[in-house]
Amino acid sequence: MSEPIPVKKSFEFTAREIEDDIRAQVSRAFHEARWLITSLILPGSEIKAPTIEQATNSPLAEMMREVIEHAAGLREVPNVSGRCLQLLRLLYGKAPSHEQTIPSIFWATPLGAAIRECSGNLTNLDDETELSEPEAARFLSVGQLTIMSYCQNGELKASRMIGPRCLFTIGELKTFRKRRFQEEL
Repeated sequence: MSEPIPVKKSFEFTAREIEDDIRAQVSRAFHEARWLITSLILPGSEIKAPTIEQATNSPLAEMMREVIEHAAGLREVPNVSGRCLQLLRLLYGKAPSHEQTIPSIFWATPLGAAIRECSGNLTNLDDETELSEPEAARFLSVGQLTIMSYCQNGELKASRMIGPRCLFTIGELKTFRKRRFQEEL
């Protein structure tokens, strides 16, 4: 029987673990793309592997850093859940589901932990369920400062206050998201 994979929060990884994971993820994506191109699209062609510096500074690596830094609270990334989905599609194919195509070991990596934290599990909740400021921020895929800005500007109203903290109903957040981002729910 195999042991369960240890689960860490994104901010519990060291800077070196994060950078090593980013390089490994970029390298894996490159090698899979290279195999696809040289085997199926342009048989016999030769594509050189990127250097460590190229892998570290690639747009894919930067997107991964953004998600990790957002999860750790170091940077606010607009539409972070969209970035997470885009990363999962780039790494694991078209619209992967968490259960079917993504290896469970991925969720124990710094990037997997960050994507899990940024995506959250705020589905199947009824409209009367109240969320705290951090949960509301995750629900809307924005940072906590943005939630507070929406409240200060009068764009978003808290359902009630507990001391200085705001609580928001799922129904109000859905209405706000539809109005603000013109999304179909």
